Amino acid sequence: MTKLLLIRHAESLWNAENIVQGQMNSPLTPLGIKQAELLADYLQNMEISKIYSSDLGRAIDTAKTISKNLNLPTEEVAELREIKLGEWEGKKADEIISKDQDLYYHWFRYPSQTIIPQAESISKFSERIIPAFYQIINKHKDEIIAIVSHGGAIITFLAHLLKVELDYIYWMIEISNASVSVFEFYEDNYFRLINLNNTDFLKNNIRGE
Repeated sequence: MTKLLLIRHAESLWNAENIVQGQMNSPLTPLGIKQAELLADYLQNMEISKIYSSDLGRAIDTAKTISKNLNLPTEEVAELREIKLGEWEGKKADEIISKDQDLYYHWFRYPSQTIIPQAESISKFSERIIPAFYQIINKHKDEIIAIVSHGGAIITFLAHLLKVELDYIYWMIEISNASVSVFEFYEDNYFRLINLNNTDFLKNNIRGE
């Protein structure tokens, strides 16, 4: 059995400012740094054997805080990046809405059917992210591993595992900053979802809510 701790990065500046990030970078906020530190403390005694991270800065900074506390290296994997959101990246919602309100609201109802200019489609994103997760999982039989990635990536993988239409749950399930979701994988990728979006280890005033 492989235990996977699937972690969303801590709060970034653009999370706090409600700016679309996609594959653009923004640093962790002071709150995000504290979240990452508490996350690292929470993971301290879990006997993690390897830490993987998206190669985007907000994920790397979160993973490095964990790896420093656990004295483990972090392996960066480009395929674990968030979905590329093209022309929307670096913009606030009201700016996007003022240009194309219909497309914006269509994205929130039917993300798999929405084509954002210069963006990665949901289908291409799924073809990238799902094999990346499995490749890592299958390398670590009978181990506990941590992957630091992004909200969209985690939801997309969860929809795949649950065999649920992505449009149905993409915006329905909250994946909070610095949250930990725990999965157990057995032979033939049979899995159990043990915990989803756990932030109990974060103090109430630093959950970014």
